[in-house]
Amino acid sequence: MKNKSFEITIIIGLIVFSLILFGIYLIYDTYLKSKSYTLFLKPYSILECKKWDCKDISNNLREYNNKPYNTYINGNNLDIKDIYYNDRVQKFYVFDKNDNNIYDEGSLFGYTGKAKITSTPYKIEPLTENELETLKKELKLNVNNDEIMLNSKIAIDFDNDGKIETLYQIATTIDASDADLYFNYIIYEKENKYNIIMKENSLDIDFIKIGESTISSILDIFDDGKLEFIVFTTYPLTGKTCSILYRLKGKNFIPINECKSN
Repeated sequence: MKNKSFEITIIIGLIVFSLILFGIYLIYDTYLKSKSYTLFLKPYSILECKKWDCKDISNNLREYNNKPYNTYINGNNLDIKDIYYNDRVQKFYVFDKNDNNIYDEGSLFGYTGKAKITSTPYKIEPLTENELETLKKELKLNVNNDEIMLNSKIAIDFDNDGKIETLYQIATTIDASDADLYFNYIIYEKENKYNIIMKENSLDIDFIKIGESTISSILDIFDDGKLEFIVFTTYPLTGKTCSILYRLKGKNFIPINECKSN
């Protein structure tokens, strides 16, 4: 009888423990759903995310195309609109309730999900000669300025501390046929400290794996005042593209998804 009582106690304990684990799973699953979102991006990419775990699902265009999204054009909130991407001509359309296209050009992104996301207007500017020299020194790049075919910066308060930080992007292109070094860098500067957040350099990787990157969107995911951004990269020699979402962790930006297109 004592053995049976012991066995019954063990069984009841296992059942209770299983119910507790199942309850924890349900709570965590509910939490993840509240933090889940899908980004429909220009240049064309689709990212599906659960909080900070994202994957590229751009090959599923048919499933996500011509659907209602919370839509932002040039940083302006247009509420829910249908976004359609014509992959044959690589053109975006945004339709109002009367099926009129209201999009011509400019920055564009849409999202669905329970997470709250807003877009932040930003200005892209070229680098000054002094800024180029400073970056070359920080990156230890022994190149002439005329070999840097792409350069730009975005100055904005990324971490909501009331101070301006800067994203820099410098790169060569396949047009720089006489260059000894090919590279693609994105650098985050805060209080005169420079952190490399993207580095592609022909000293480290094959030339065909070096892309040309742009900041395609700046977002506030979860509406916490801290900004995230999308880096869109094209690989001219392979024709492939990739979008990576970066978020601020500590004092630096980290990628949320991998780019496997190259």
